[in-house]
Amino acid sequence: MVKATVDYRADADQGYSKMAISCWSDDGINLEDVNRVAFDFYYDEDSMTKGGFKIAVNSDVLNVPDTGLDLSLAEAADNTLKKLPVELSCENARGTINGITLCLIGVNTDYAGDIWMDNIRFSSAAGADVYVDATLKAATDTKLTGSDSALTVNGKSHTYAREIQLADSKADASAVALYQYLKAVGESNGALYGHMEDTVLKAGASDLSISDTKDLTGSLAAINGFDCGGLFSGFAAKYNQRHPGENQLPKTVEGDIKAAALLSNEAIKEGTS
Repeated sequence: MVKATVDYRADADQGYSKMAISCWSDDGINLEDVNRVAFDFYYDEDSMTKGGFKIAVNSDVLNVPDTGLDLSLAEAADNTLKKLPVELSCENARGTINGITLCLIGVNTDYAGDIWMDNIRFSSAAGADVYVDATLKAATDTKLTGSDSALTVNGKSHTYAREIQLADSKADASAVALYQYLKAVGESNGALYGHMEDTVLKAGASDLSISDTKDLTGSLAAINGFDCGGLFSGFAAKYNQRHPGENQLPKTVEGDIKAAALLSNEAIKEGTS
């Protein structure tokens, strides 16, 4: 059980007033594949005249976004205490945590008193199978070739611009070549498709390829983005899973960053950028 004494009265006219409780474990807790957080939420109905609550759960491997609580579903517990069973869903966790933060958010409320979160539990629940198997063979109608002087898209050649003017007068040859290529693409009837973490995160079956884009088109996205907001958290585990016979990367910040670089290089070898 976690107990907190809060006072949201000063922000009763504000839509959002947040406090947080952080819990730490030196040994770490394995939450691999956890996708559900549940607990019993207790509050005193006499400690408020208006408003409500939201809950959020944050860690480096598991995050539940701000979720409103429906207090109309609460049941009587003891005297003026009310109990609300809460179950929150999230994306699958990616490994072991050493710390987790429980956020109690007041929403236009004047609540002042104690709040309890009891019987906190983390679990894995299988989601409904909403996917269907693809019946079309991966293919593309775009025929793309190139040379040192021109880009050819579906049989039509687009010569690279010989004279260009960049904002950076010291741009090196690779930057100039990239600009020439993008200019030629813009003059063609084609387009470059980009997909965030195209070779890392998948919705489709993993036995098809490493990329949803490749499943459908036969090739990776032209532009492949990697989100460094969490320092590539979980990338080492993903790389190790994909390369089981090699030396395994440590599941640390350094290991995740190295994995992101290696996964990027693999994608570049297939023609993405």
